[in-house]
Amino acid sequence: MRKAILLPLTVVLLSSFFILGCKEKTAATAPDTRVDTAFMLTPDGLGELRMGLSVAEVEKVLGGKITLMNKDPEVWIDSAEIKYKEEPTTLFFDRRYKTDETFDLVLGGLKTTSPKIKTRAGVGVGSDKEDIWEAYREGYDMNLYRDYEDTTYTARSKTRSFIYVTTGEGDNSILFSLVNNKVTKLELNRNYDDEE
Repeated sequence: MRKAILLPLTVVLLSSFFILGCKEKTAATAPDTRVDTAFMLTPDGLGELRMGLSVAEVEKVLGGKITLMNKDPEVWIDSAEIKYKEEPTTLFFDRRYKTDETFDLVLGGLKTTSPKIKTRAGVGVGSDKEDIWEAYREGYDMNLYRDYEDTTYTARSKTRSFIYVTTGEGDNSILFSLVNNKVTKLELNRNYDDEE
């Protein structure tokens, strides 16, 4: 009689651990159904704004011209303040050389403080540090840094920090800026390989 009760109980317990374990491992890879894909930030980009798009391609996605901030043709990076679907976003561009003399400016990163923009796991402005931990603790590399108090870079902040998240496979990284352990800004940064 004891064996008849223990065997089904053991099967139920083991099945529960397996199901819960699988759910946790897929938290950051399975989209949160509450995240609108138009506002989803992934290592590949934000909605239709994909990393590596040229300025002309970004303008086509946005449906209009963008104004680049840098006027010096010798500098290899540039930026533009835009509204992505009405949400404030800064785009960063860098040079991708076609030949030794010619290049395109391509999307190399972005940042936003919009609470509408979230990662696939649903982490965004207003989320807390534990949300990041829960979403990315398995299968990702996370680095937590305390920010500096000011631009003298002499004292570390007790309230400001940031967390970089990557897959560890050379992907682009998502940076979460935090104040008092709450996300205040999201950034997507391009990771360069040795050939660039």
